[in-house]
Amino acid sequence: MFWAGGLILDVRRIQYELRKRRAEEILDFAFVVIREKLGQVLRICLPLMALFLIADAALSQWLKTISEGDRALEQVLMVPVVLTQLMLIQIPLFHMNARWLFEPEVRDRVIWKDSLKSFFPFLFRIVIPYFLQLTILAPLLITVWNVLIRGFYRPEVLFLEGLRGKDMRKRISSLTSALQVFTFWLFHMILFWVAMFLALSFCEAVLELLRVQNFEDYTSFSLTSPLFLFLVFLYSVFFAVSRFLFYVDARTFLEGWDLELQFIRGLDEMTSQKRIS
Repeated sequence: MFWAGGLILDVRRIQYELRKRRAEEILDFAFVVIREKLGQVLRICLPLMALFLIADAALSQWLKTISEGDRALEQVLMVPVVLTQLMLIQIPLFHMNARWLFEPEVRDRVIWKDSLKSFFPFLFRIVIPYFLQLTILAPLLITVWNVLIRGFYRPEVLFLEGLRGKDMRKRISSLTSALQVFTFWLFHMILFWVAMFLALSFCEAVLELLRVQNFEDYTSFSLTSPLFLFLVFLYSVFFAVSRFLFYVDARTFLEGWDLELQFIRGLDEMTSQKRIS
């Protein structure tokens, strides 16, 4: 059972086509999932993004006054804020991904209920430890490796499978392939910067045609740019979906989910044929 909302973890209920996929195929599949679930993604995520953007705009104005025009200092001070916001957005996205996998229809109120119920466990077990390791302890490098590579499946193992302590660490180790996870991060780093460059260039051209003054403040690669932050938040949705599909792919490979599902369906067909005859 899924502790945050009573989700039944039954292979027979899986809604996706299960097969071993390459990294680029997982990214393509993530686009398909987002396209099919776009309405719910927008209804759940846009209010959070709007709230964060308003807070970031106010914080950015305050930082400009205390930094005396030092843009580098503004960027440094914005990094932990944006990092925290991105991790908080992952909470409802995690629950959406989990329920999409096992349920054909998912209501918004169920996602909000799951997110609120698991907010503090996520905060103390994922958000705060990851934040500390990626900021204060980042110079040690090993902490960055622990978060980005070794602990890649920690949220799923902790909250979806419900494992703790030694069992959790063994499970994460069995699921994680350092090379595959590194490839996943590499694909996303390339995609992220390409997507940001193309989107900001397009918006810059549009604003220039509209003769908007000082449009560079909105279209720069800066954490004080509202447009850049909004695009980062949007990309985090794609990242969350593809990351969860990467977890599904790892379990399919490790546990043979695809073969198990085919076997169960084959037995069901044989049983139904016997009943008919």
